Amino acid sequence: MAARPTGAWHAGCARSGPRHRRSYSTAQARGPMHKEDSLQVYVARRTWLQRPMNEANLAHDQEFLRQLLAPLELREFLTRFYHCVPYSTQGTAGQVLERFGWDDVARIVESPGVDLVISRGGERLRVPLARGFAQARALFEEGYTIGIRHAEQHHPYLGEIAARFGRVLAGPVDVHVYCTPPGKHGFGWHYDAEEVFIVQVQGAKEFALRKNTVNPFPVVEAMSPGREFHAEQMPMMKCLLQPGDVLYIPSGYWHVGIGSEGECISLAIGVMPTTALTYLDFVKRRLLEDIRWRVRWRVLADSLQEHEELGEQLRAELAALAKQLRSLFESPETLAAFLAERRSLYENDAKQQ
Repeated sequence: MAARPTGAWHAGCARSGPRHRRSYSTAQARGPMHKEDSLQVYVARRTWLQRPMNEANLAHDQEFLRQLLAPLELREFLTRFYHCVPYSTQGTAGQVLERFGWDDVARIVESPGVDLVISRGGERLRVPLARGFAQARALFEEGYTIGIRHAEQHHPYLGEIAARFGRVLAGPVDVHVYCTPPGKHGFGWHYDAEEVFIVQVQGAKEFALRKNTVNPFPVVEAMSPGREFHAEQMPMMKCLLQPGDVLYIPSGYWHVGIGSEGECISLAIGVMPTTALTYLDFVKRRLLEDIRWRVRWRVLADSLQEHEELGEQLRAELAALAKQLRSLFESPETLAAFLAERRSLYENDAKQQ
C-alpha cells in the first residue's frame, strides 16, 4: 500500500520520499505550565491565527503541505487521492518532529480546560486526572493511550499547523494528539467524518485500514458508534509509520492504530470536508430572511382540524416554497456566494478559535 507496507497492498497509495535517519529520543517532560507560560502560549497562538490573509501567506501554507506530502505536488495529491484513497509518505515531516515531543504533551495536559481521553483496547477510562500529567504518564505505563482532543487550542505550533491546513483546504480543522504504548491500541476500529492526516512524531505505529462500504461518506450528524464494522467486506490494508512519516486517511475509512515499537506520539489533523448538506445549511440561512418561510402552520390536534383540509392548504404552500427553493438552489449567485464564504471560512475560523 504505502510506506513500509506490512499487509495488503493498495494501488492508490504510493511509496515515496527518502527516509530521515535522525533518531529522536524521548524528552524529559517539564513541570506544570504556570499562569505566565499559559498566557504567553495564548498570545503567541492568537498572533499566528490572526495573521492577515494574502497570496504570500497562502503560498507559504501550500508549501508546508507540499513538503508533508512530497514527492507529489499538492495539486496532484488533491486530484488523485483527496476524498478518495489513502496515501502515505516517508520522512517528510521532519520539521514537525523538531518542534513537538513529550515535553509539549506534558504542557498541554497541564493546560486549563484540556480535553483528555484515556483509553485502552477500545475502552475509555472515566476517571478524572487529579494529578495532571504525572497521573496520565502513570496510566500510559499501564498500557493506556493518552488522547488530547483539540490540542491546537493549547499549543501555538499545533495552532499554526491547524491554521495552515484550514487555509489551504478551506475547512474547519482540529488537531488531536495520541500517545500510545508499544503493542497497545487505545481505540478499536472506527471511522471519522473528517479527512485525517496522521503525522508520526515518535515511535513506530501500525495502521490497519478498510474502505467503508457500510456507511460511505459519513457526516457528523449521522455517525454511528461503529457497531456495523462486522458487516464490512472490503479487504484490509496496513501501513507502518516511523517518525517523520505521514498517512492520509480519507473520511469514512475504517482504521485502527497499534503501537509497534517504542513510545508512540502521533498527531491526527482532521479537516472537515464540504458536502451538499453544507450547501443546504447555507441556503437555509438565506431563507431565514424570507418571511414566507417563517409563516406559522396551523397544525393542531386531530379533534380540532380536518386532515384533508390541512393537507390541501399545506400542499399549496409547499408548491410555492419548492419553486422558490429550486430557484435559489440553482442560482449562480447563490453558488458564488457559498463558494466565497467557504474559501474565507478557514481564515475566519482560525481567528475565532
